[in-house]
Amino acid sequence: MYPNPYESPDLNLPAKGFASKVYAYRSGPWQLIPFGVTTLVQLNAELFDLLAEFSVAVGTYNFVPTRAGYYLITAQVYWEISAATGDAYIRLYVNGVSVGDAADFIHAARPQMCRITQIRYLTPNDTLDVRVLQNTGAGKQIIAGAPFTFLCIHRLS
Repeated sequence: MYPNPYESPDLNLPAKGFASKVYAYRSGPWQLIPFGVTTLVQLNAELFDLLAEFSVAVGTYNFVPTRAGYYLITAQVYWEISAATGDAYIRLYVNGVSVGDAADFIHAARPQMCRITQIRYLTPNDTLDVRVLQNTGAGKQIIAGAPFTFLCIHRLS
């Protein structure tokens, strides 16, 4: 018996350097984001999740790695319209805390897409999720669909 089940050849997993691969997205309907409230993006569907590390359960919508290592993370949110005034943000949260250097925003006259791409070290049982905040006035919606609002994660090491 191997001490780490993810290194066992019997499990027929991908090479251990890239064993963790997740693509979660908002399948629909569009999600309403209230004015001035940091809101968890409800990524409620998956294209793939090789190690069942992402939860699409209502209220959860997060990634929990099974192994420590560096992860390439790309998160994107597509807003219904460009902001005429104010800003709209996307941020990564690890263990419920905003990762300050992982944010993007839109403002007046910019396209309606916010995207983050970064490499982050995560340990087992860390939780990673995507949250948004908008201060453009009334509530705004984020567009559903795999190419529009998603989280893509690949373990690098």
